[in-house]
Amino acid sequence: MNRSQFAFKLIDIFMNKPQNKAVEYTGIKIDKDLFYSKASGETRGDIYVREDLYEKGEKLPVVLNIHGGGFVMGDKKYRYGISSWWASKGYIVYNISYRLSPNIYFPENLVDMVDALNYLKELANIYPMDLSKVVVTGDSSGGYSAAYLTALAFNDKLRQDIVDLSGIEIAPVEIKPALCVPCCGIYDIQTLVNTKLPFRLVPVTAKTYTGFNFSKNMDNIKDYPLYDYLSPLNFVTKDWCKVFMIWTWSDLICIGQGRPMYDAVCRKIGKKNIGYYASRNIENNHCFHLNQATKESQKALAALEEFAYDALDYHPDL
Repeated sequence: MNRSQFAFKLIDIFMNKPQNKAVEYTGIKIDKDLFYSKASGETRGDIYVREDLYEKGEKLPVVLNIHGGGFVMGDKKYRYGISSWWASKGYIVYNISYRLSPNIYFPENLVDMVDALNYLKELANIYPMDLSKVVVTGDSSGGYSAAYLTALAFNDKLRQDIVDLSGIEIAPVEIKPALCVPCCGIYDIQTLVNTKLPFRLVPVTAKTYTGFNFSKNMDNIKDYPLYDYLSPLNFVTKDWCKVFMIWTWSDLICIGQGRPMYDAVCRKIGKKNIGYYASRNIENNHCFHLNQATKESQKALAALEEFAYDALDYHPDL
């Protein structure tokens, strides 16, 4: 286990209780380990849905949730809290695990993201899913993945270019998200490189994620053959779905990432199609929204709830 894996494993362990046990949910049906591909034992997800809504059988909007962990750690079990929150608001949630680096390298992680999104078509034969109202969301590296998956969904040329350059076969995206919700994510790799995290965390994580031998100060990053394809911020287009972003100005890991991504989306799809909650409270840092016991998380999730209902034209009587 390298220092990057060790650091993100510690985050999962120490943040597990506040992120997943701070608020208790009842009446949520959870079906575990539905595999969206045969790539490995990690390519699976859990379904969360309110029991009363499931029994009614009426079609519900869908959330694909992608956990964070620096691309090298994490598991769907550490996103029980936020998945339950979405379910409590009337959504069917598919909360996934996926293959991690260094077992795979970029862009192979995108294979899993696309496969999981496409798998919703099969799940819709079992669960009352409205596939015209799909939300793609994630936190930290999961926020990156949610943004990149949205880019692929609305730009098949991008997918084909990556396939041609890498030799990694990524399936065409069969479902267009109606809403993208990236939270405290990494959107621009160069900004991340310029962030001086302790213990050489950035170069170690970058090497683990890409398999490329970066220098100590990463001044050779542009020598990486897929450098131009690393940052989802570069692939925001006018065709994107609506977006709601969460970030904090004092983020210890992803500082400087939120506002540039927000501005890029605004320029392409218009301010009326994007919402956000940006925390200035230094006590609530990276992925603060996951700790639902805090007032800052409650404010962020309330803003997200309101925006998502309007964006999806979904107004449940809960």
